[in-house]
Amino acid sequence: MVHVLAVVLLATPISDVPTGWVVLSAPPAGDQLTCAGYSEREWKVAWTDGGVRITPDDGQQSRSDSEPFPIKGTAEEGLAGERHVLGVQDGYLIGFDAGEFGGALWWASKDGSRRERLRTPGETTYDVENVHGMASMGDDVLVIQGLAHLSINVGKAVLVSTTGHRIRFLADLNAEPLFVFREDDRSAIVLTNRRLIRLHPSGAIEVLAQLEVLDSALYPNSMVRSPSGVFWVGMRHLVLRLAPRGSGYESTWFAPKDCANWKVRGTDCVCGDTRSHK
Repeated sequence: MVHVLAVVLLATPISDVPTGWVVLSAPPAGDQLTCAGYSEREWKVAWTDGGVRITPDDGQQSRSDSEPFPIKGTAEEGLAGERHVLGVQDGYLIGFDAGEFGGALWWASKDGSRRERLRTPGETTYDVENVHGMASMGDDVLVIQGLAHLSINVGKAVLVSTTGHRIRFLADLNAEPLFVFREDDRSAIVLTNRRLIRLHPSGAIEVLAQLEVLDSALYPNSMVRSPSGVFWVGMRHLVLRLAPRGSGYESTWFAPKDCANWKVRGTDCVCGDTRSHK
């Protein structure tokens, strides 16, 4: 079940514009969007007591959770790629994402001496692959998985019981999921490369914002939530702010002040006057 909720762009004044950044008057589109995808600059977001912190992502910062013990293996085994870890009562759930080379979801004991690759049961058995995040949801763990590669753009959500590690299919996300944040035992917020949604344990989905522009080589790399519930997303050239407004979220796009206007030159992205910001 999918509920679509209205979202307004720049409906209210922006009071928390980060230093060194400017607000775009509209989401990037056309050549401007293509150019952002060519940009060699990527931005990573983090939350501090002083607000959002935006720093260059030089590719050297790990996007994996810390491993509770040494984990070695290959992509073929489902033990390679970006790593997501969540502690449960009897150990850890550990998910891997190696992009087009696959991934897997594992349970491991607290000392790492025992482990099991988790699969859905029954006649429709399939591996949980390309794990992008996990969040507690009541007595279960919500696991988001998916892949965007060439013409493929798929995503699913499953629930894993914390006792017995049974897996239950929850929802088809219809796009690669990027990040997940727990709201409470009854819901979680998931960002895919097409929209921001609220996901319930029943499998019901509420669409909070349409964001198809993210499926355009912007490569979101980080997402944080402020104490007031505002989300910030770091990506190639741009930063996105998603603020609660009514029953949905308001989208605001930011560009660096020193390259607030940009244009395509061949297969490069250079700063130039396109008069696209306020």
